[in-house]
Amino acid sequence: IARMGGDEFAVIVVDDHVSSQTIVNRLNKKVREFNETGQHNFHLSFSIGVQEYDPLSPTTIEEMLKTADEKMYKNKRNSRKERES
Repeated sequence: IARMGGDEFAVIVVDDHVSSQTIVNRLNKKVREFNETGQHNFHLSFSIGVQEYDPLSPTTIEEMLKTADEKMYKNKRNSRKERES
């Protein structure tokens, strides 16, 4: 886990036995549980962008971070649209 700047973080997972969707589900569950406690004066939320490494199409870490960042901003825009409707 690394802080990329501001409120952006990157997580690199090296485990063939855990899917990216499993990790996203775990994060969503933990945030939901945190918010449901009602013990805080704020509501925690996050947007996520996932990019998996494909050994058949090698790429650089910089390209993977750029793609994940683009996906995260798309996710953030879609979340805002859903809340507004």
